[in-house]
Amino acid sequence: MKNLTLPLIAVATLLFSACGNNEKDKKTETVSDTTFKTADTVIQKNENAAKLDTTEIMFLQDATYDAIKKSESSKKINISLAEDAIKIYIKLVNEDYPNTMEQLARIANEKGYILPKLLPESQMASIKKMDELEEEARNEYFVKLMLDEQKKAIGFYAQGSRTGDKDISVYAKSALPKLNDHLKQLMKIDSALLVPKANQGHDEAKISNRNKQ
Repeated sequence: MKNLTLPLIAVATLLFSACGNNEKDKKTETVSDTTFKTADTVIQKNENAAKLDTTEIMFLQDATYDAIKKSESSKKINISLAEDAIKIYIKLVNEDYPNTMEQLARIANEKGYILPKLLPESQMASIKKMDELEEEARNEYFVKLMLDEQKKAIGFYAQGSRTGDKDISVYAKSALPKLNDHLKQLMKIDSALLVPKANQGHDEAKISNRNKQ
């Protein structure tokens, strides 16, 4: 019996060890998969990263989201069918995008941070909605979306300009004039898009009154 007991104990030990390793591997894979799915959508820091406060870290992340969102939204517009004012705005977005990303990446890298490369799903939802719209409605939606994003951007860039980190505050402050100019431009485009609708409504009212007479 003693001779049989020892081999059985050894086999049981090996089986237990194997199961333990499998469970460990499964946990590792799960963590790894989760990290892979989320790492590119949030700001990350290295081991020796500079100590930034929450406002400074969120500024770098939100400014990156803003640049990517404007760029990705612009790609959804058919330039050949867009109004001239929208074409001009999209051209500005395309010109500003690489420079903005370069400056943000430089600041982040110097401080030991890695910027997000992709938008999280919550940010992508409003862009994907454009695929459901016809050209005219899509253009109008795009302008409204950009107006909303521009107002938000001015808000967190203003916050960034008041932070204690000199690099972030200087960059954010230098970007505000252009952001405000773009907001004014978008407001003009939005107003221009509303004029034809207002005229159309006026004409329809006239026709309706004539019919009543």
